[in-house]
Amino acid sequence: MTRGGQTRTSDEPERRCIATGESQPKSGLIRFVVGPDEMIVPDLLEKLPGRGIWVSADPAALKKADRKSTRLNSSHE
Repeated sequence: MTRGGQTRTSDEPERRCIATGESQPKSGLIRFVVGPDEMIVPDLLEKLPGRGIWVSADPAALKKADRKSTRLNSSHE
């Protein structure tokens, strides 16, 4: 059983998309990390160090995540 009380449909680990808020298997998501030059970069092999963020591999979700990160970055300047 998962945290939300639903039964699992696969043994694959699930992650939550920061854009949609949905939990999905890792295979349907893209991991992003902050690189050494403070840029957010995709981590397609899931091997880069650091705590990653996960975004659904859907164009609308990627666009929404990009808008969120732009808004967050502009508030830190």
